[in-house]
Amino acid sequence: MQGSIRGQALIRTASIVLLFLMCQLLSLPAAAQCAAPNTPAQIALCQAAAADPGGVGAIVNTYSVSNVGVQQLSTQSDIQLNTAVIASPASQRTQIACVTARRQGRQGAGCSPAAQSSETKKAVQPGFSPQAISVLASWSQLEQDTDKGQSGFDGEAPGVLVTLDSRVMPAVSLSMGLGLQRSRLDMAFEGIDSGHVDSDTIRALAQASWAFSDSAYAEAGLGYGRTRYQSERQCTVCVVLNSANRARFSGDEFAISAGLGNTYKLAGFQIGAHARLDYLRFETQGYTESGASDGNVQTALQVDGQSSDSFTSTLGAQAGYVLDRQGLRLTPRARLEWVHEYANNPRTISSRFVTASAVSIQLVTADPVRDWVNVGVGLDVANGKAWSLHFDYGHLFKRDLNGDLISAKWRYSF
Repeated sequence: MQGSIRGQALIRTASIVLLFLMCQLLSLPAAAQCAAPNTPAQIALCQAAAADPGGVGAIVNTYSVSNVGVQQLSTQSDIQLNTAVIASPASQRTQIACVTARRQGRQGAGCSPAAQSSETKKAVQPGFSPQAISVLASWSQLEQDTDKGQSGFDGEAPGVLVTLDSRVMPAVSLSMGLGLQRSRLDMAFEGIDSGHVDSDTIRALAQASWAFSDSAYAEAGLGYGRTRYQSERQCTVCVVLNSANRARFSGDEFAISAGLGNTYKLAGFQIGAHARLDYLRFETQGYTESGASDGNVQTALQVDGQSSDSFTSTLGAQAGYVLDRQGLRLTPRARLEWVHEYANNPRTISSRFVTASAVSIQLVTADPVRDWVNVGVGLDVANGKAWSLHFDYGHLFKRDLNGDLISAKWRYSF
């Protein structure tokens, strides 16, 4: 009898041990997901999973079987929104400076260094205040590899900018502009599709320019942009559910710029240098994704609003050569700029899963690249009287980030 009781006890003990081992074995894949997180997004999500195993941990364990899955379950698109706004060479707020420059008989950064025209000479006559309208069409692309553990992206942005400028004093011109821009960022982590972000932006710009000599100038500008975003975040490696979480939200950007420059003339050559300071504040509102669900758990996120500041200095040089051919003035040109970033420091993006809102996922962004180079070439065609055409190509060289901008501008004086 006692032997039978001891045998039953041994069986119960063995069953408990076996059940424990089975539980441990079943939990190994989940533990392996966060065994060695190596990106800021993975670290943030794994820390939240450890703090909330029944909420965040259950979502991670249900859907993700790899570090790629952990990455895709996080809010990577919010990092790249900031990157695209600050680094894009298609930023329309600087384009208006070229419009004002041509009213002053000198040229600013990225503009044609053409000689003073008869139109400019007329502008200094008392009581004469000529005006001009310009239409700029542009297309840009940005491409960033996975960098410092942050998802890469491939984006493009067509845009149009309409400006009106007028000389209000012999040496002072004012310009106003309104621009529209549409963009798309396709996200990827280590070559695996992670969703996309689409946006539509309206920008209003104002620029003042003062020519304090025949060749030297100073300028200052203000800009404001309002953007509407549509995002789709995908977890393409989620095992139970191919998650597609969508959101709509808005953002604002505020820009201030000031610069100095000079152009030296030598026969048909025009050689100049310039310096500029640019401040940009970027803000997006908080939002909640509408996500797919397997009936029990969602991967949709609530994301807090974020803001970031960029303060850059630009030092550059430009050169061109003026050719007169059969009543037309042709000006091929080139420019080179070095940009240094003083702000745009690492920041924390806070989010939480809709079905596990008790614990926040605190993602600390990587330190940004501080220095990059812009280069550009262009061609201007003008009849010296009422109209002109301006073509430009620019390229941005930045570590793990490359960008191109192609633009064409038509200008008419009246």
